[in-house]
Amino acid sequence: YINSPETLVYTKSKVLYGLFQARKAIKKADMAILVEGYTDVISMHQAGIENVVATSGTALGESQIALVKRLTPNVLLLFDGDQAGTGAALRGVDLFLANDMNVKVISLPVGEDPDSFVRNHGREKTLEYFERHAQDFIFFKIDLLSNEAGNDPVKKAGLVNDILGSVARIPDPIKRALYIRQCSTLLDVDEQSLVDVTNKLVAGFIREARRAVSSEPDAETPQSPLPAKPAIHPPQKTAISAMETREREIARMLITFGDRIFDEEHGISVAEQVLGSLHEVINEFDHQLYGKIVKDALSLLQAGKTVNSTYFVDHSDTQIRQLAMEMVQSPYEYSPNWEKKWDITLQTQKIPEENFERDCEDVILRFKYQKISRMIEKNAESIRETEKSSEFDHLEEKLLLQMELTSMKDQLARQLGLVVS
Repeated sequence: YINSPETLVYTKSKVLYGLFQARKAIKKADMAILVEGYTDVISMHQAGIENVVATSGTALGESQIALVKRLTPNVLLLFDGDQAGTGAALRGVDLFLANDMNVKVISLPVGEDPDSFVRNHGREKTLEYFERHAQDFIFFKIDLLSNEAGNDPVKKAGLVNDILGSVARIPDPIKRALYIRQCSTLLDVDEQSLVDVTNKLVAGFIREARRAVSSEPDAETPQSPLPAKPAIHPPQKTAISAMETREREIARMLITFGDRIFDEEHGISVAEQVLGSLHEVINEFDHQLYGKIVKDALSLLQAGKTVNSTYFVDHSDTQIRQLAMEMVQSPYEYSPNWEKKWDITLQTQKIPEENFERDCEDVILRFKYQKISRMIEKNAESIRETEKSSEFDHLEEKLLLQMELTSMKDQLARQLGLVVS
């Protein structure tokens, strides 16, 4: 047994010991058992309990939780029965809850660890013990902290706040509501009071996260070693023009390539791909004309009709008709003489008229990234106003929306190759 130091090759906080050997068993059992030590994993595997992994001599971290979540949303924290083991279990509970995982906890008898327990009791009795003693995190915390609180009302209030601190980290509002109801019953505390406290805690976590982000350098802006210069803010017109250009390009895709096949394997047209990809932001167009073209195209698809240039060129709306005629008459053409006369062909891409697949994907991603970034800013302002007014009725919905929008923005940034923290 060697607890080696970290190296450039081996970063303990990003790995779980035994994961390679345990991954199939974890998937089969739909449960990962997390222990503290290497020898705990080895002994459990030797006894035939193979869905077991360990932190590698470090405190549990986000990277390790992500490794587990790829295989299962269910985790059983198995720690020593001493004070250090209990503290580690409590820290692990909150991290797993924040990542929307289902957590149960087992605290072994004092003096035992997973290695000694499985060697003394064998596979069957160990599994029976797990079945009998695995506790949902809320029962584990109540049992653990109730002994300390006793009948002291001040300590009991601290117990309630501690438990709600864990509940507030759960992203799923339905799960949160169920745990609050359970907590109300077990601790004999008014449910609405618990809801109010939990909402304030959720708002506090969001504020902390926002402050942490605002104190870091902008991840999308390369950091220069040169002395800082006064910020130069481009006029608003430039930003609007950039957005308008992307909206126009989406309209052009629908008008000129709407009936082309985007995905031959599944028979998906460009119009279906574009409109399917934009469903979250389809009402966010700034330019009325381009927004109308998008909605007209959507109506055509919903009616089972084809979206093509003929429809728009013959449109009853004069503006749409003029725009369509302008777009189908492209001022740029790929000269056939390059191939016919000189035998020169494009090697790295299709000719411009046939390169709509790549153009389509790029335009959609950049459009969505800008629109969702703006939606995040608007929702953040709404959250700030709600916090100032202390009216938390709709705060939970706004916080959940903010998390969902941020997740979407991060995914789009990865697809676009932007660097995000």
